Amino acid sequence: MPTTSRFSAAPTPAAPHGDDEFRLARAAIEVHGEELAGYPGVISVRPGYRFRRGQLTREPAVVVSVLGKKDVSQLDSRDLLPRRLGKIAVDVIPASPLAQLHAARKAEASLLLSEAAGVVARLAAERGVVDLRTPLEREQAEELVFGPEALREEYPRPDREPAELDEEMTLICHASPDAGWRLLRAFLEATQQNLTATMYEFTARYILDTLLAVLQRPKTFHFVMDHETDGNGLNNPEALEELVGALGDRLKFAWAPVAQDNITKVAFFPSAYHIKVAVRDGQAVWLSSGNWKPSGQPAIDPFDPPPNFNAQTFQNTQNREWHIIAESPGLAEQFKFFIDYDLELALPLQIEGLEALRVPTLPDLFVPERLAELGLESTVQFFEELKLTKRIRIRPLLTPDNFIDHVLPLVQNAQRRIWFQNQSLKPNKSKPRYEELFQTLRDHSQNPDIDARIIVRGDFDPFEVRQVLQQDGYNMKRVRLQNGCHTKGIIVDDLAVVVGSHNWTGEGTLENRDASLIIHDPEVITYYEKLFNYDWERVASEDIEALELMPLLALSDVPTPEGMHRVSWGDFFE
Repeated sequence: MPTTSRFSAAPTPAAPHGDDEFRLARAAIEVHGEELAGYPGVISVRPGYRFRRGQLTREPAVVVSVLGKKDVSQLDSRDLLPRRLGKIAVDVIPASPLAQLHAARKAEASLLLSEAAGVVARLAAERGVVDLRTPLEREQAEELVFGPEALREEYPRPDREPAELDEEMTLICHASPDAGWRLLRAFLEATQQNLTATMYEFTARYILDTLLAVLQRPKTFHFVMDHETDGNGLNNPEALEELVGALGDRLKFAWAPVAQDNITKVAFFPSAYHIKVAVRDGQAVWLSSGNWKPSGQPAIDPFDPPPNFNAQTFQNTQNREWHIIAESPGLAEQFKFFIDYDLELALPLQIEGLEALRVPTLPDLFVPERLAELGLESTVQFFEELKLTKRIRIRPLLTPDNFIDHVLPLVQNAQRRIWFQNQSLKPNKSKPRYEELFQTLRDHSQNPDIDARIIVRGDFDPFEVRQVLQQDGYNMKRVRLQNGCHTKGIIVDDLAVVVGSHNWTGEGTLENRDASLIIHDPEVITYYEKLFNYDWERVASEDIEALELMPLLALSDVPTPEGMHRVSWGDFFE
């Protein structure tokens, strides 16, 4: 963008002493940051790396995030941001929805929608805020976005830990969008006496209808759920209300004690009861990365599709999830014990009555159609399930119980390869045990003797993801972004595969409630290896040029602009 007159004579600020590669950017922001923040549509101003043609460079820059990047020809010359500030480049990127929400709430502003190429929105009360925070500081500031939190207490662990099993069992390995709902439905419909389950998000009407049909008298249901109030047509409180009405005293339920939800008298988990597990009749377990929502358990079966089914569009607009069904009394007994333990802990902490539930506070989003349709044009392949009955060594993992105790050494001891696929991957220097895990993966990415491949979700904030990982020393040639990546999987050598719900964040690996499995079996490893390799080669990409259109916050009474569609916050984010 051309340099504007207000900055044309700006002197190059003196760089502070030290080895900080962003010292010139920080110095420029100190002098000009507030003025940059005053430009129309600016959300944040921070130091970072420059992007060119969809690729992240090593060139430090002043990074300005804005609402809806526009072509220079569409802008008044007075609104053009400078291309440089002295010796440092100015790079303009679209602001993520979370950055928009933070700025809107910090400014105490309402959102006014204006149509300009179908993509532009503005903050009314204040044009932007300067964001010089580190990722850690941003994480600590989430209360501004999500509101007050419940009083936190340490999670009182039970007297036992999840134990490894080495015995004969039947495993059904599968994935979404390929076979998730078809197999979950069969799992639920086989219930004879009791279902014990946990869930983070419950927004799929057809899953609720199946549960209501399955859990006829005298069957019972033990259920712990995170208090997520967002949903498009159904949300967690509404699902609970229907379950209460249908099951009565055959339902034993508690909201999970989560500080961020602020719905119990005290809380044990900081931000999420994120576990997705169901135990059927004490004999079988369903465990997943995916919630009971349409994006993770799509109702369409691609192996038996409806008329006019478009395989490419279906793949591009659904989440990638990994699931396991295990017919194993030993594994079922363990997960039922821990779910029932959580249930008994939470029951005395409940706030009585459905009237205590909060009204949703997070806005909808306008999502560009182009973003929803992203994906490499290729021959689409869907993967059928793998079912095997044999002796298998398998270790259940729970947070906060034992996840990092076993995953850290597993990752540290990788000799030949580590394939990593997760929605999240970000540092947290305030949690040393997690930081060691994060740095171990980083070191593998730099090791030429290890086949390190890292897939991270790309449609939330691709610019931030790549900036943070590069700044923390990751080899970005081994990192690819994938829209809708909700998997939390790891393949280590030919030794083990990890399947579950653990996001790689400080809270996800250490403090929230999550569940995963370490499976030592060559057939299981090969199955998930094929899934990973397909995503790596055909779906994920290093190029983020196509992501320049980011979702925008939407008011409930504002019509959807041309070229966009409205989705709830929860349907876009987890």
